[in-house]
Amino acid sequence: MTNEVKGNEAAILAVVQKVAGVSMASMDTMTEVKLEGGKKNPMLGRVYKLSKGIPVMVCRSNEGGSVAYEKAVNRGLEKEGKPATFTSQGLANWLEVVSFPVLQHKDNGQKYLQLIYKGDPRETSYLLDGQPIAKEDIIGFPRARATTGQGGLEDQVQVRTPKLDSILELRIKGEVI
Repeated sequence: MTNEVKGNEAAILAVVQKVAGVSMASMDTMTEVKLEGGKKNPMLGRVYKLSKGIPVMVCRSNEGGSVAYEKAVNRGLEKEGKPATFTSQGLANWLEVVSFPVLQHKDNGQKYLQLIYKGDPRETSYLLDGQPIAKEDIIGFPRARATTGQGGLEDQVQVRTPKLDSILELRIKGEVI
C-alpha cells in the first residue's frame, strides 16, 4: 500500500480539511467509463467522461459519512411527508476513513473524496483515446441503473466517491485547486 500524495491531491486534502460541517463546492472530473462487454469490447479502458461544473456538497463531520448521509436522506423523507426511518449500510468494505471525507482503498492506497452531488454537471463530454466521441457511438455504454431504495425518497441523495486523482479542479471556499 502506498501513502504517496500527489501534488493536486495534497492541495485538495489541505482545503478539504478546512471545511467545518458542510460546504458547497464545484468540481471538474475526468473518469474512465466502465463499459459493458468485458475484454471483447474494443473501447474498454479507452473511454473517459469529462464532467465540468459538478455542484457538490462537502461534509466534514466527526460522525462520518454514513451518519451524514443517513441524516440527509431522512431530512428529505420528512420534507416529502414520509417516515424518516432510513438507515445507512455504511462504507463499502474495501474503503477505510483517512480523515473524513477522505477515504482510502484498503489494498492499493488509492484515495477518494466522499461527496454529495447536488445536481448535474454544467457540461459533460466523452473522449475515446483523447478525442471527442458522441455518447451514442460508445460501444457497451452502461445502461441506466435502477435507483436505490433510500426509504422511498423521490429526490435521491447522491453520494459519490471520486478518486482524488480524477478531480481536475475543485472550487471551494474561494479557492481553486
